[in-house]
Amino acid sequence: FGEPFDVAHYLRHAAAFLREQREAGRRVIVVGGTGLYFRALTRGLCEAPQGSDELRAELSALSVAELRERLKALDPAMLERIDASNPRRLVRAIEVKEATGRSLRDWQEETPEPLISNFTALWIQREKAELAQRIEARVEEMFAAGWVEEVRGLAERYGMDAVRAFPGIGYREIGESLQEGNKGAASCGLRPPGQQVVRATRNAIIVATRQYAKRQLTWFAREPNLQAVMLTGNQSLSGALPALS
Repeated sequence: FGEPFDVAHYLRHAAAFLREQREAGRRVIVVGGTGLYFRALTRGLCEAPQGSDELRAELSALSVAELRERLKALDPAMLERIDASNPRRLVRAIEVKEATGRSLRDWQEETPEPLISNFTALWIQREKAELAQRIEARVEEMFAAGWVEEVRGLAERYGMDAVRAFPGIGYREIGESLQEGNKGAASCGLRPPGQQVVRATRNAIIVATRQYAKRQLTWFAREPNLQAVMLTGNQSLSGALPALS
């Protein structure tokens, strides 16, 4: 926790792992990952440089709306190309343009060869109503398993700024609920928030996760070479697919 890990780090680890598996003669199954990670693995990742630490610190203090306006002034075509609700994507596009004078799109067009070029990709889908139910159930399970206590421990160990900066949905929201529940508290440690705050936070996380799922669906719908598979209930992937060669 607190250490940066982005798609470039992912590809370096993936390259070493794939090389080992090829040398051992093994087939590889890759599961999960965001749309960007999938695209980088199968279509390559551009090698645009990062901006300075000062620029990154400046951009990290801006809201999503402010980042969108800044990118719109710098590179309006890139704003139309990326997920404009994702602050990390916005920051990346801005820093590349400001650091190099070139659009991130130009760098992307010079992308090197991908790590994987011969593959079968499966895109698992569920009906909208079932997906919403599964998201809500998953969030409920995470709260029941001690999510609030986990975030409280991370905040006390690494600081609330690190929690707010964590990219996973829910950590920032829970961190803010802890702060809200501890306003005016004299104790050094963070107390658990009240049930009303927890319920509001849980609902906000469910909404944010549904919105994220919608963006991911839009992303993958535009990816080539994907085989869509619709699952229902407890149906297994193997039961929904013919045997893969």
